[in-house]
Amino acid sequence: MRLDPTASEAQMLAALRRDAEATWGAERLPALGPALEALASALWELSRRPFEVEAEEPDYVQGSA
Repeated sequence: MRLDPTASEAQMLAALRRDAEATWGAERLPALGPALEALASALWELSRRPFEVEAEEPDYVQGSA
């Protein structure tokens, strides 16, 4: 599943359910329901947040490989 910033939470949940059904079968969907709902909510929230650099990258230690 690609993270589409224009998708609604319900659309994300529908896509996750389709993928879960294709992967594990329809009989597993009831058990996966709460996890899929939480995941859809988290993905939707992440898609709404701006991803900006908050700090510079740390310096690399000389000689480490």
